[in-house]
Amino acid sequence: MFPNAYATPSHCHLRPLLKRWASHYTTDNARSDMLVEMTISAAIDGPLLEFDEPIEEALCHLMHRLALREFNLPRDTPALYEIEEKVE
Repeated sequence: MFPNAYATPSHCHLRPLLKRWASHYTTDNARSDMLVEMTISAAIDGPLLEFDEPIEEALCHLMHRLALREFNLPRDTPALYEIEEKVE
């Protein structure tokens, strides 16, 4: 299962969901907000989403790639969806 994306009501706003995911990569509020905005901008501005998967999964993958690049995280940093899969 993916990081609680499917349990999220459809009327829920996108930013709170992304903010919750961003907390996996940083505890700093400003950096978390920046990652959320970068994810939204990248999804809107470029063909970075893989549309052969559900939008929640595509956004999660996109956020992971951005977090690795922008926060200089090690390439072996587990993605949020990888952690969720191990827990289940």
